[in-house]
Amino acid sequence: MITNFKKPDLNASRHREKRLGILNEETIKEFKEKKPLYSNIDNDKLKKIIKLYNVKLWNAVINYRDGVELPDSLGYLFSTLLLCTTSRT
Repeated sequence: MITNFKKPDLNASRHREKRLGILNEETIKEFKEKKPLYSNIDNDKLKKIIKLYNVKLWNAVINYRDGVELPDSLGYLFSTLLLCTTSRT
């Protein structure tokens, strides 16, 4: 039994800070500074390319059971399938 359970403060403010996605202006600017070859690509087009790549990546992970090797020796992505059996009694 938990003896030191701390109840939530119901009178506290419900404010949550706005979270930015990883594809914000600052991140894209840093990417373009690191890779000047892509500096002439529009930010919206670059976001679409990244999102399309991510969709293709997770589709490949789902379709290939042995996993997918990420570029630049970043590692592997694997998908696991857990089947839960339910007994009917």
